[in-house]
Amino acid sequence: MAGKKVLIVYAHQEPKSFNGSLKKVAVDELSKQGCTVTVSDLYAMNFEPRATRKDITGDLSNPEVFSYGVEAYEAYKKNCLTSDITEEQKKVQEADLVIFQFPLYWFSVPAILKGWMDRVLCQGFAFDIPGFYDSGFLKVCALGTRIPGLLEWEEGGGSYQVIVCCCFFFLFFFLSKC
Repeated sequence: MAGKKVLIVYAHQEPKSFNGSLKKVAVDELSKQGCTVTVSDLYAMNFEPRATRKDITGDLSNPEVFSYGVEAYEAYKKNCLTSDITEEQKKVQEADLVIFQFPLYWFSVPAILKGWMDRVLCQGFAFDIPGFYDSGFLKVCALGTRIPGLLEWEEGGGSYQVIVCCCFFFLFFFLSKC
């Protein structure tokens, strides 16, 4: 992996959490292997997760009815997205590997990460209708997550605690050309 650029998109509010430890280990190990590692710590950045009209800096293609997907696509083509979006897009574009590190909330990513995906990975940038697979630019993506759960209940005077702690690591390969 020497010489590769890695982007870690980290979505956990507590740096001392298990997810924080996983991120730190990834940064340390990848750096030891000669990778250049960039971390987008969404909570530390106060990343805005809401996809709104404010993301579009130019004129709307249809001012009568706002459709975020359509407007983000048109704004991307005209270079009219806000700087927080374009800065993250640049990081994604420069990365050879993107790692998403997050806890699993209600069988999904945290809202801040969902917002990052909605705003940053817009049509025109991350994908396009004719730009899937062999003509897209996404190559490899890794997800790291932790499913925590502490369940306590009283039953007949006794207290039971069940701690569930599973780590899942997924590797998705996108069939794309460089």
